[in-house]
Amino acid sequence: MHLEAPWAEQAIEKAYALGLINGRSVDIFDPNSNTKRREAITILARAKKLTLGLPADLNEAALHFTDWDSVPEWSRPSIAAAYVNGLISGSKVNGKFYVNSNSNITRAELAVLIQNAFKLKADMNNVKSFSDDIPSWAAESIAALSSNKAISGYPDGTFKPSANATRAEMVVMLINVIKP
Repeated sequence: MHLEAPWAEQAIEKAYALGLINGRSVDIFDPNSNTKRREAITILARAKKLTLGLPADLNEAALHFTDWDSVPEWSRPSIAAAYVNGLISGSKVNGKFYVNSNSNITRAELAVLIQNAFKLKADMNNVKSFSDDIPSWAAESIAALSSNKAISGYPDGTFKPSANATRAEMVVMLINVIKP
């Protein structure tokens, strides 16, 4: 039981059963800790059932991402597969692309990642409006996730797009999209 995030209990159990997630250790999922970009991409690659570890994919990703050497070995196959399959492109800085795998992922970034992966469209009649400012680059993705009932925001009516996404939030968003 995940007493730290009881609202996410069912989604976490489904994600475990589907083989999408692992804990921080054998007994601990750590639902309230921040999600690293590498974790989000790895879980998304599992959910999309991407073929992992192809040498050509790893080589292509290594050539594309300037910070590839800082990407942990265990996450490289998923990140490479996500890149080759068009799920991620990285952050462009001065003409170079970075995966920033060791950074936390924000709620807005996670919404964009999930929306891009599953090609969700917004039903404008069912979009929830949030009381905080949503960045323009994430607005379409957040609208798509809200109209598809993947996100509902916080009880105070906010979405908190710049807040780091917790592991529980990530799993709930994903399970709400794939609806196993």
